[in-house]
Amino acid sequence: MDLATAIRETVELPVEEQLELIAQVWDRIADTGWSPDVDPDLRAKLDERAKELDENPARAVSWEDIVRSVADRP
Repeated sequence: MDLATAIRETVELPVEEQLELIAQVWDRIADTGWSPDVDPDLRAKLDERAKELDENPARAVSWEDIVRSVADRP
């Protein structure tokens, strides 16, 4: 099957199945050991944020709090 056919068939699936497919493909890619190159500016920003968190761990927000804050929005 070529890529165009696979995409056409994929978009016909329910959204939940599309998301499951994405997760499975991503897991298979990750299992190969592949990792994307990180833009140097992005790497610097991530390093800066990690340093800020190390210096002030009380500023951290849990994943549950983030989800709750999004879910509470009108």
